[in-house]
Amino acid sequence: MDTHLFLGPIIHTTNDGHLEIIKDGAILVKNEK
Repeated sequence: MDTHLFLGPIIHTTNDGHLEIIKDGAILVKNEK
């Protein structure tokens, strides 16, 4: 698992249908199907 550090809120969507919300260095991964 890769570790990334972000300074701001970033929403990243993958082709697998995963929604990654990064806020204040916290990573939340949800299944969007």
